[in-house]
Amino acid sequence: MATRPTRTRFALLAGMLVVGSVGCGETPTESTEPPTEGEPPANVAPALAAIPDQAVIRNALVSRSVEVALSITDPDDTRHSVVIESSDESVLSGSAVSCGPGPCVLTLSPVLDATATVTLSVQVADDDGADDRADFVLRVEPRRVTSTADLGPGSLRSVLDEAEAGDVIGFDAEGAFASGATISLLTEIEIDRSVTIEGPGQDVLTVSGNNVTRAFRIAGQAAATILDLTIADGVAGLEPLPVGEERRVGGGALVMPGGALTLKRVRLNGNQAELGGGVANFDATLLIEESSVSDNDASGSGGGIYFGGDGAGSTRLVSTRLAGNDAAEAGGGLASIAGPVAISGGRIERNTALRGAGLSVGGVKPVWDAEIVDNRAEASGGGAYFFGAGAVVESTLFQMNEAAYGGGACVCEGTDVTMSGVSIDANQAISGAGVYVFGTFALRSGSELSDNVATEFGGGLVVNLESSATLEESVLRGNDAEAGGGLFAFGDVRVAPSLLEANTANYGGGAHVIGAPSTVSSTTLRANRADFNGGGLRVVGSDAPATMENSEILDNSAGAWGGGIELATAGGVTHQLSNTVVSENKAAFGGGLLASSSVDVVDTHFIDNEATQAGGGVHTADRLVVTGVSRISQNSARLGAGIHASRRVTLGEDSSVAGNRAAERGGGFYLTSTADLDVLDQTSSLIVGNSAGIAGGGIYNAGGDIRDVDPRTVLGNAPDDIAEGN
Repeated sequence: MATRPTRTRFALLAGMLVVGSVGCGETPTESTEPPTEGEPPANVAPALAAIPDQAVIRNALVSRSVEVALSITDPDDTRHSVVIESSDESVLSGSAVSCGPGPCVLTLSPVLDATATVTLSVQVADDDGADDRADFVLRVEPRRVTSTADLGPGSLRSVLDEAEAGDVIGFDAEGAFASGATISLLTEIEIDRSVTIEGPGQDVLTVSGNNVTRAFRIAGQAAATILDLTIADGVAGLEPLPVGEERRVGGGALVMPGGALTLKRVRLNGNQAELGGGVANFDATLLIEESSVSDNDASGSGGGIYFGGDGAGSTRLVSTRLAGNDAAEAGGGLASIAGPVAISGGRIERNTALRGAGLSVGGVKPVWDAEIVDNRAEASGGGAYFFGAGAVVESTLFQMNEAAYGGGACVCEGTDVTMSGVSIDANQAISGAGVYVFGTFALRSGSELSDNVATEFGGGLVVNLESSATLEESVLRGNDAEAGGGLFAFGDVRVAPSLLEANTANYGGGAHVIGAPSTVSSTTLRANRADFNGGGLRVVGSDAPATMENSEILDNSAGAWGGGIELATAGGVTHQLSNTVVSENKAAFGGGLLASSSVDVVDTHFIDNEATQAGGGVHTADRLVVTGVSRISQNSARLGAGIHASRRVTLGEDSSVAGNRAAERGGGFYLTSTADLDVLDQTSSLIVGNSAGIAGGGIYNAGGDIRDVDPRTVLGNAPDDIAEGN
């Protein structure tokens, strides 16, 4: 559908606004002939002289005006209406016609945010309806760069020198910049006023530092926007910094304090510096949008981008790719020590550094919808190294990154990081292949740590000393390590509610906790495997109480101890399991649970677990109290299918040990010489329906102490209810 032209009617008389008509042009000539009686004089139509085409320079800050002379002649009228038509109403916004002696003047102040060519039509009519029309073209266009030379008329440097604040600068796309053009610089171009540079395309124009100089320097208080070109082969020289030292900063571009730079659809490639191989920002405003920062190099930090200063500026990336950049120290893709960085979308890949190969940032709020992939750090934080002010990361992928510590990410130096809806997948490290935490970390809202591999600790996650981690509504799946396939913690851990599934390790297939409190709530540990101890969960060390509630420990396995759970702490710690199901787990000792420290079991069921040697449901070498409606049933072992005990076991009211099967002795209980059994309620606590291949279907007592067990409590076991032995 054709756009209906916009019509603007001006009505002026003798320079003043009058509805419907305008006094324009020359005063009509007075006739010396008397009018013929009875006949009105014949009307003569107004005449509008041809109007030349007009041009106005685009300006991003103000709307520039152009004055168009309207030469109107009419021998018999002084009043006319003037109508201006245009298909683009923004051209007529703020327009005016003024008349005085001589021609009328049409003033146009077009409000256009892009280069445009607009046809306008001017119609002049008198009161009798006679009219004339003239068309002209208005071009709203940038200042033009016409030469690829570094210096001289038509060069980019020369046009910038001529530009006023807010001007838009373009390139002659039909001439020197039709294809494959390069502007090779001998010295940097300093932009000291607010301008917009509109390139013809990344593949059409390269502004090159020629491996001798930086390309652009943005002065303080200047705001530059650069679009659609490539900045390449820049080399930073020594620059005095606000902190009082000289460094080689910003190989491709440098933004000084108080300045601002926007890069959109720009490629920064092959630039070099000590800080910020591609671009450096010091207490300024930097926005990079829909751009590529690739193959830049920093001998210090920030291979692609460096953000420094005292925290007065900002850096934001939108749908931007950081790829193949290298930093000898921190932040192969981006390094920030000055404050928060905002990242939305984009891909950060194949960057390298000592730490933080993808990102090394002292504050990110937020990272959103980004992909951080295939980055390599020699030390910490293959995908990202977080420190300082902390970070919020949402809906982001960390994949196939590698580092010694924190293949996907390192939460380091005591910082605080929250991740929501992230996927941390197939990363590698010595420790903490997914995430390494030396601070405070929260993983929330549908996040997943999967298929990460650590050669030592924490395939999915490591929580270091004096650190803490919270997992909520998250999944740890398919991770592998020497210890702690899914999770390895020296620090406090809280998991609620989440899933730890199919993780593998020698020790602590699902999770391994050393010397720190841990809480597992409303969580499932399923199908995890340990070659030695703690298939689902292993807790060792001193002062490390474990609390597990409203959870499921299902189908985990260990080659030696604790198919579902191993609790092996010292220091008088008591662990607690409540409202939990421990089922179908398998080990040599303690199919469901192996405990060498004190455990309270409340309203918890051990069902259908298996031990090839002893303790199908529970193998305990310390105090065990079973209370509430707890069931230990359908477990199997060679000795002590329900419970194998070496210390005191208390069976509380409404608890039962039933239907367990021992290949040799102790279907319900196997009590060693150091064990004793206390049944608190002789009527509601039951040891019933258990069986043993040799003796002690209900209880096999190898020299322990059985306290006040009523025959009504132990019944229906085969081949006997209670057997004594050595």
